[in-house]
Amino acid sequence: MINTFHKNLPVRADIRSTMNTDSVVEFFENVPLLHRLTTSSSPKRIAQVAVFRRYKRGEYVVRRDEEVEGVYFIFQGQVLGSAGEHDSSELLLKQFDFFGRG
Repeated sequence: MINTFHKNLPVRADIRSTMNTDSVVEFFENVPLLHRLTTSSSPKRIAQVAVFRRYKRGEYVVRRDEEVEGVYFIFQGQVLGSAGEHDSSELLLKQFDFFGRG
């Protein structure tokens, strides 16, 4: 479910320690938006600085009236969100999709 996005949720400290570094780099190599990066080391650099957060089903990632800080990539699972303030249609985001602004 798109958890209409929510900031300041607690981040579990053990998330990164349970993730395989190679799989995180491979994930960023497969994000279509990032294919335009100029160097082959860019996905590795992004993987090194990325912040990982795990959200529960139904939890908001960001609410409609909140400003999004950064870019959110969907590493696993799905997120359901609305298209915009004046558009009630919903968007289903899945692995490799993203939202926000950089």
